[in-house]
Amino acid sequence: MMNETERIQAFDDYVKVCDSKKYGEIQLVGQGNPKADILLVGMEPAIDPGMKSIEEVIQTNVNHFKNEGSFYGIRPRADFKGNHTWKVYQKLIDYIRYGHPKYEPELDFEKDVFTTEMNNWVSKRKAIKSNNRDLFDAKLAQRRRLFKESAFIQDFPVVILACGDYIINHGDNRQIDDTFDVEFIKEYETKTQKGNSFKFWVHRNKKTDDKRLVIHTRQLSGAIPNEMLKSMADIIKEHL
Repeated sequence: MMNETERIQAFDDYVKVCDSKKYGEIQLVGQGNPKADILLVGMEPAIDPGMKSIEEVIQTNVNHFKNEGSFYGIRPRADFKGNHTWKVYQKLIDYIRYGHPKYEPELDFEKDVFTTEMNNWVSKRKAIKSNNRDLFDAKLAQRRRLFKESAFIQDFPVVILACGDYIINHGDNRQIDDTFDVEFIKEYETKTQKGNSFKFWVHRNKKTDDKRLVIHTRQLSGAIPNEMLKSMADIIKEHL
């Protein structure tokens, strides 16, 4: 793994590549602490672009890191309703930090993670639509290529792919293995009292002395069982 100076240089290179249209269009950088040990990849930026184009919204994110250089934010918990994705992220990080949720009035999980998205389209809701599936798949392939070729992305010892079927390992289609140079190890399942099943899949890089842990699961929003988050956190803590 890189030292801090090397990681920041790799991050600067990542920002430049995101801005360059090397992968067909401007790419979302993300947000959070680029010096963290954990990369958390969600589905897509859950933003209503309003009167702006998707490219304008993505460019604003890129410009933030080009011009301001600030790394992470702290937000009032009260600004987010229910089991908002960021509140679930906070709970997972609390399990990693303390072994239990703390329910502090502020969300500060970005101190310990860098977050980005698997889909580069800005969308208030899940973006897959039947009439643009081929284009959507092409954009996901561009994103996977960016992740695979970025020294910054590849340096995280822990990657959480909380993006469901936006990246898959099915049969011979080993997108996760190919993008992060890992292999599937084990499936974990949590069943609720109502009979609902929540799963996540653990992958490791055996070729580099097990230095990379990749966890693949559904989007982390809604009623995610605490037992599942704690199980994920225990595996991450052991790896780190």
